[in-house]
Amino acid sequence: MISPAPCVCAVIVTYHPDPVLFAELLAAIAGQVQELVIVDNGSSAARVEALTAFARGSPRRHILPQEGNMGIAAAQNRGIWRALDLRCTHVLLLDHDSIPAADMVRQLLLLESRLLADDIRVGAIGPTQVDRRTFTRAGFVRRQQMFIRRRYPCRVAGYVETDFLISSGMLIRAPALRAIGVMNSGYFIDHVDTEWCFRATHLGYRLFGAQRAVLHHTLGYGVIKIWLGRWREVPQHSPLRNYYIFRNTLKMVRRTPMTMAWRLAHLYRLGMFLCFFLIVGKPRAQRLRMMLLGIRDGIKGVEGMIDSGKITLGK
Repeated sequence: MISPAPCVCAVIVTYHPDPVLFAELLAAIAGQVQELVIVDNGSSAARVEALTAFARGSPRRHILPQEGNMGIAAAQNRGIWRALDLRCTHVLLLDHDSIPAADMVRQLLLLESRLLADDIRVGAIGPTQVDRRTFTRAGFVRRQQMFIRRRYPCRVAGYVETDFLISSGMLIRAPALRAIGVMNSGYFIDHVDTEWCFRATHLGYRLFGAQRAVLHHTLGYGVIKIWLGRWREVPQHSPLRNYYIFRNTLKMVRRTPMTMAWRLAHLYRLGMFLCFFLIVGKPRAQRLRMMLLGIRDGIKGVEGMIDSGKITLGK
């Protein structure tokens, strides 16, 4: 039986995107996919009008504006549902500040085809992420017995199996999405992709990182280099993001199926974050407050956007 030609729908979530960078993203991805869905998460009226004008140029461009910021997961879900309504075979998730290489989608599809031909139950495939600021190629994370290792795809095979993928650049087949489910909108932001990946692997799906597919991406608003056994690049996030990282990590550890090794690894990572950001992450007092709130709300099972009354401004 001959498989139908892939129909890839790129789902891009926007939230006050940089116009120049976003135009670069659209130019890079438009020719690589068959459908393009942009879910705007509460940008300015002028930005939404510009996106609407862009969509008028083709029936395969779809703009889905939201009245306010509903979170990355809810926005991704809205785009995913539209892609499935359009009968697309694949969904490609993208952040509004990610720039794919000219052949990224083709390389992802080629790798998927190879794996499916070997009767591998593919859940999703992600590109190699390259930081636009430092040009560092990120590795993929994989558990080996009780240890969590960072692995890089070998040039011969062209891929590596991984335990989770970053959502930006992640290519997911429609049948896998229907079986695994969409993103958990209660997370709002942070660990949305991690939680989905653990659900996928728990159901027997496998995740892979592609060596030849490249996505230029940034995490956080800056990078701090620190020596911890080796040089590491730690992305800097706002104190508000510290809240979501701590809250959602604890929610995920408590509720999402994963091995004990991964539960311990996530808790260890939180401890490292706590120490690291209290040493080098200004404003320290505000970060500490948001992390402690995140711990409390994570234990209580709070979901969605943080109550604005809990946020204090710091310098």
